[in-house]
Formats: sequence, C-alpha cells, structure tokens
Amino acid sequence: MGVVYDHVCVEEDLQVDDGTDCIILGDFNIGDGDSGEEYAFRSDFTDSWRELHPNSPGYTFDPEVNTLAKITTEMGLRRRLDRILLRYVIN
Repeated sequence: MGVVYDHVCVEEDLQVDDGTDCIILGDFNIGDGDSGEEYAFRSDFTDSWRELHPNSPGYTFDPEVNTLAKITTEMGLRRRLDRILLRYVIN
C-alpha cells in the first residue's frame, strides 16, 4: 500500500499555492449561495461534494430532519455547512 497522505496541512499552506497537496475539512458555517461564499474558499481547492455530487444539495444542517437543527435555527434553512476541500497536484 502506498502513501495516501504524507504532509500535514497547516495554516501557512493555506496562504499560498505552493503546489502541495492539502485537505481541509470541517464546519465552515457558510452555506452554498451565502453572501461571501465566493471569497471564503480559495480557488485552488476543490469542493469534494460538488465534484462528486453536482446535482445534490448535500445538506449537513437540515432542520427538516434534525430536531437539534430545528430548535437552534430561527430561519429554518437547510444548508451545507460542512465541507471537505482538496488541493491536489497531478504529476
């Protein structure tokens, strides 16, 4: 089995595109179509959900099916807040 990932992506890696592979994942608290979304994610990173499921919203915060989400939101909007972003170089 080969090396799957051999570099820890740290904050400095996010400042410049130095050609290193990098994965960032977590709750970004910004949904698809939210104001400022186009500035929140760097263009050299690929949103893995959009890449694999372009026609599916992939809600990760969904008050329609999650009781906790329902009681913690005022607007009741279904949103995709959690992301897996990839930067990879094909050699």
